[in-house]
Amino acid sequence: MTLYATDLDGTLLNQKAVVSENSVRILNELLDHGLMLTVASGRSPVTGLKLLESLHLRLPVALLNGGLIYDMAEKKAVSCLCFSPEARSILAKAEEETDFGGFAITLRRGKILLHAGKPDDPRGYREWMSAGFPYDRCPIRDIPAAEELFCAYYTSYDEAHIRTFYEKIRCCQDIRVSLSRNDYEPEKWCIEVNHRDASKATALLRIQKMIRADRLVVFGDAENDIPMFEASDEAYATADACEALKGLATGVIGKHDEDCVAKWLAQAMHSF
Repeated sequence: MTLYATDLDGTLLNQKAVVSENSVRILNELLDHGLMLTVASGRSPVTGLKLLESLHLRLPVALLNGGLIYDMAEKKAVSCLCFSPEARSILAKAEEETDFGGFAITLRRGKILLHAGKPDDPRGYREWMSAGFPYDRCPIRDIPAAEELFCAYYTSYDEAHIRTFYEKIRCCQDIRVSLSRNDYEPEKWCIEVNHRDASKATALLRIQKMIRADRLVVFGDAENDIPMFEASDEAYATADACEALKGLATGVIGKHDEDCVAKWLAQAMHSF
């Protein structure tokens, strides 16, 4: 049995950052006939799960670059990599010192909870708070210790402000911190904070073991897909993928805006 796994942005999603109607139609037909498909994405459950609602996925999915494995059917976390008390303390202190807030995701008894501090991005705040998860307004400092913190996001249109915050947290060895422009809104800056050991490869190998699949085939486009390419039996890069990933790929398929993953899977499944 083969487990297939696809990245989202730049791979399964089109230029509008959604799964196209054509891909949904093709994939759901394949899923209903037994395709073992999962997702491995850097997206959070807030934005990632919404994008997958139209697909008939039965398997757990890997989000936050493998920091979270989420059961789509049971609507609960299977596992997550949680921040250490030291990392929580560093984030809380930096928020206070810079008067900067963001969004934190925690786990309590398998259920996901959202917390919003003092975000610089009102539109992002509305998106997170409308995601369907329980939420409250509080900084990381006030999150109960019993809740396991496993992700934090910060967004701002003020580059100087977000860089000041970034400099205070980037050296913490227990977490992985990335600062970048938003792919779809270049004027917006984003910080993603994940566990240092989060890996798409590790999460996918765990899912593969859970379903007792003997092969792993993956699709991706970016450098954060390199670990899962190296761990897979076959790996396919999109036509617009980075060159480093293409160098590791079994093959290069079409463009992400042309339903390349769905079309490849349809051809592969019909050839069996």
